[in-house]
Amino acid sequence: MKNKYNIKKILIRLLSASLCLVPLGARAQTLLLHYDFNQPVVDGTVPDRSGNNRDGTLAGSATWGADKTGVSGAAGDHAFDNTASTMGLNTAPTGGGRVGYTQSLDSLTSFTISMWFKTDGAQPLASSARLFDASNGFLLAGTSNGKLSFNYSGTVLAANATSDPILAAQDEWVFVAVTWDGSVAGQSTVKIYAGSSAQTVSLVASGTSATIVGAQSLAALSFGATGSLGRAFDGWLDDIRVYGETSGASGALSAEALDAIRLAGLSQIPEPATSATVAGGVALLVLAMCACRRRH
Repeated sequence: MKNKYNIKKILIRLLSASLCLVPLGARAQTLLLHYDFNQPVVDGTVPDRSGNNRDGTLAGSATWGADKTGVSGAAGDHAFDNTASTMGLNTAPTGGGRVGYTQSLDSLTSFTISMWFKTDGAQPLASSARLFDASNGFLLAGTSNGKLSFNYSGTVLAANATSDPILAAQDEWVFVAVTWDGSVAGQSTVKIYAGSSAQTVSLVASGTSATIVGAQSLAALSFGATGSLGRAFDGWLDDIRVYGETSGASGALSAEALDAIRLAGLSQIPEPATSATVAGGVALLVLAMCACRRRH
């Protein structure tokens, strides 16, 4: 009898531990848009993996990257290839290309935009090259070697004053995310995070604003250049995600949640498969518990 209860306790503990394996970033936050570039891009249409049918469109000189160009380097992992552009060139259409979503994500009290970038060769992310640019004023750009700035209509909301070694990496994959929280009356908070394949996500810049407050929209998002193909980013982008909420602050993800997303990008196993694996393990544990009962 004692043996039976010991086995039950062990199985229950294993069951609890297995539930913790599900990445925190995949549990509660609302994923509004997700471009992982791993599904075929047909006629310039980039499939949205969030389930919200917010497909993107390639424009300019941008292309769908070849196999194994994605962050993991594994077979089946592709990226957005913007290497035909010139870093920060403010001339369209020769400035480069982008992937864009033309509709608006409205009334967001908090949001997060995350992605991986890799510069083309030995050059920094600089010259105001856009990682993303929304037509209503929000943008994230590389201002100089190792520096990022998150702006709204010409106003800098957050920027790192000194060069960050992670952001200064050249021809290497860098994870970056910006969070915006406007859920507190009269004030908004912005944070910029960075990480890499070897380094966990950390805060590199933050700021507050008393003028850009309340619910905001992300209108006509462009990744890799402006909507008119200027200020292009010369390199690759991968695993672009937008999270957001229409009430509260939970759309602004924590560093812990962002690090779970970073780790998911490094794996050749997509997040849904990871969750399915965990679920399968849980099912096996439950079956084992049932078998123990029948034997005793």
